Amino acid sequence: MIVRLATFASPTPDVRAEALRNLTERFQPALVAHPGFVAGYWAEAEDGRMFSITVWESEAAAERGGAAANATPLQPGQDPAKIPSPDRVETLTVVTSA
Repeated sequence: MIVRLATFASPTPDVRAEALRNLTERFQPALVAHPGFVAGYWAEAEDGRMFSITVWESEAAAERGGAAANATPLQPGQDPAKIPSPDRVETLTVVTSA
C-alpha cells in the first residue's frame, strides 16, 4: 500500500473556491471510483496551504487513478486556469496501519 501526499500553495479566494468545486464535483468522485483507491483526505492548513492525502493499493493504481481523474471532463463553467496543480508530490510506502 502507498500514500500519495500532494501539497498546494495558498490559493487566492477565487482559486480556492474553484479548486474545492473541482475536487468535490469532478476529481474526488473519479478517484473514489477507481480500482485500487483505499482512502482520501483533503485538508487545509491555517496559512491556507492545501493538502491531498490519498491511500492506494499500489503505486500503479495511484498513477492510473490520477490519470483517469485528470482526464475527467471539466464541469460546466469551470475555469481550468483556476484549478491548481500541486507544488510538491511525494509517494510513501505504508509500513504499518491501524
